[in-house]
Amino acid sequence: MASENTYWNNSGKYQAVYDECCKYIPETGKTNDVGIEALRVASNAYYDFYNNGGANRYLRLKPMLETLKFKRGSAGSRALTRLKTFSTTSDACLPKSLKPVFEDILNAVLEAYFYNVKLDAETKKCPPAKLNADWTPISSLTDSILFSVLA
Repeated sequence: MASENTYWNNSGKYQAVYDECCKYIPETGKTNDVGIEALRVASNAYYDFYNNGGANRYLRLKPMLETLKFKRGSAGSRALTRLKTFSTTSDACLPKSLKPVFEDILNAVLEAYFYNVKLDAETKKCPPAKLNADWTPISSLTDSILFSVLA
């Protein structure tokens, strides 16, 4: 559905920030920046879910579950917990009911690894025009990892 607010439809909760951060993901291979690497891993699993129904999940989902760490009890942490049962070598498609789980994971990566967000009160989204004013960098991508782990 084109009307869904998903990153797949270019209308995710933090779409402008996601688009900007994705510019730093290498075309191939890993990166040494922990925040960008977390986004790369999550984006790969997200793409596999929407493009292939999660058929490559052992290659995509397992590394994501092992790499990403969120504050216990957060939406991102709950989403990862829900996905753990699907980290198998099966090539069966994942249930479409997991869409919100993948959205929560990308949202959590952007919140935890990149910025403290101030959302628009009415839409509950980050307006692209106010991106720089409404998002405050934690300090650096590396420091944001420590912040999210220690918080």
